[in-house]
Amino acid sequence: MARQSEEILGTQSVCPRFQTQADRSFGVQSVNPRVSVQTEHAAPLSKEDIDGFLQLLVEFQAENCLADSFIGKDSTVRLIERLEPRLVEHIPSRRTLGGQLLNTHADQLIKGESDEVKGLQLKSGGRANFLSDGWQDVGKRHLLGAHIGLFGSFTTLGLFPTETQRLDGLALASRMEKIMEDAEEDGWEIGGVITDDAGNCGRARRILALRWPKVVFLKCFAHDLNNLVKKILSLECFRKVSKQAHDVVNFLNGSSEKWLPLVQQIMEEVYGSKWQFKTFCVTRWNSMQGCFASLLRVKTAMRMFAAKYWDDREFKPILKVLADETFWKSLKDAERVINPICFASFKLQSDENTLADVVIVFRDLFDKYRELSGYDGLSDLVEVRWAVCEHPLFMLALYLHPAYYQDASKLKATKISGYESIGEIAEHYYKRLVGGDPGTIT
Repeated sequence: MARQSEEILGTQSVCPRFQTQADRSFGVQSVNPRVSVQTEHAAPLSKEDIDGFLQLLVEFQAENCLADSFIGKDSTVRLIERLEPRLVEHIPSRRTLGGQLLNTHADQLIKGESDEVKGLQLKSGGRANFLSDGWQDVGKRHLLGAHIGLFGSFTTLGLFPTETQRLDGLALASRMEKIMEDAEEDGWEIGGVITDDAGNCGRARRILALRWPKVVFLKCFAHDLNNLVKKILSLECFRKVSKQAHDVVNFLNGSSEKWLPLVQQIMEEVYGSKWQFKTFCVTRWNSMQGCFASLLRVKTAMRMFAAKYWDDREFKPILKVLADETFWKSLKDAERVINPICFASFKLQSDENTLADVVIVFRDLFDKYRELSGYDGLSDLVEVRWAVCEHPLFMLALYLHPAYYQDASKLKATKISGYESIGEIAEHYYKRLVGGDPGTIT
């Protein structure tokens, strides 16, 4: 059997350290990863075969979020050897994989994405959205990333260093404008610019809006809803319980040797199953809802846990809130308030969402918070965010959206609603953003 396996796979014993128990069981010998394994019976690989193999390696690494070091692992070599021994000598080094190969295939991928989105722009006559965000790398250098999107398809323009090490609104606006100008020279028709609502980004949008009157400048509303959650949790009625829940979950998750197994043992006794607690990330406010919900769904088990180990000398004071009914009531109220925002945020994080979706999200949040007794200030927080939106443009988007036109038709006639007002608004934006005779609209 071993001899037949060698004949089939074209392998021979050269470097035993790469041999696995499975190899020995099937009689398959291993080879040195840097030695040619071509046999007299095997045809040499073509350049297309080798290039295809290298591309698959890069894609495999990217999709599985692997570090460059994976390519040098013995198990990687054994896997490739088992699949196709002739490829072993073509395995790239770690430096080549993370450098030249990665750059080459990244350029090819970006070009393919760019061609796809440009095809959509040409076919539809639509104008693309320019999305931008800034951050610092590990070397404290300020960088600006830019994407182009149209109808849910996106392509990367690049990651650009700022011209100066300061990243105030003026410097950010200057760098964004240069990238936008280069994009238009490359054939892109920019119709909208979207950034998050941090102070510098907001100032940059306002500066550029004066210089680009035919472009709509908007904030990222998914980011805005994240800020809304942060604002709600800073209210006195939620601040205490959110910290208590955060401390309990962090302590239990950090005590995987003692307290977490004890909690999960009680879960098993009560529910016949056990669950993990969702950790709250301070920069991802949506994770707070998951943190609260992961506690609430095992409330009975948590109270039993507190009662059972209350007198244990190592039972921390932060865990004693688990026996307090006031804590559970406050936690339930907080989760009920945050839950609608999380659904809204997920909706607005979709690549296909529109301005009409933003209108519906604000409407639904306002209605739900207005119905909650004892939390009158919540609807005001939503109202404040809606107040800074460009109402005529958003309402026009609502009337033009095929999924929401029935909702729009039920609105009372005002300066920004009703068919007569919307007709005037449509004419205004056609002249401002498109130009020409609005009578040509069909």
